[in-house]
Amino acid sequence: MSKKIEDKRDEKIDIAAKRGDWVEVLKLLDQPLLNAERNDRRHGILSTNWVIDRTGGSSVELENILPDNTLNPLESLIQKEEQAERLNPIQVIQTFDDFEQHLLLGRLLEKKSFAQLARELGRDGKTIRKYFDSAQETLISLLK
Repeated sequence: MSKKIEDKRDEKIDIAAKRGDWVEVLKLLDQPLLNAERNDRRHGILSTNWVIDRTGGSSVELENILPDNTLNPLESLIQKEEQAERLNPIQVIQTFDDFEQHLLLGRLLEKKSFAQLARELGRDGKTIRKYFDSAQETLISLLK
């Protein structure tokens, strides 16, 4: 804000104080804040201290009705432990033998057909299908 405007406001405050018009003094002292709030609202910025409701002598501010999504220390620790317990699917697949790993990764990640996997592994397509179904059921049960 320019120095000239501040000087004029200070002069008005002095004049109002000499007259004993304290309502005017308070209004002039609040004016910079009110101007800043009005400018923020024009740009879509809203303070969490914005008063929403004034009923019965008490006021309700926006921050009082906004939900607090931050975790307390105990909740944070529980969340970290749960994340550590969750299994990574790739780590679970690595517990299978090489043949089943090749089947699962080829079918699930690389989207290969059973015929293509049968050629790569030198087995019959129906056998590959049977092994894959069995390995997939085991994988699902391990991830639950």
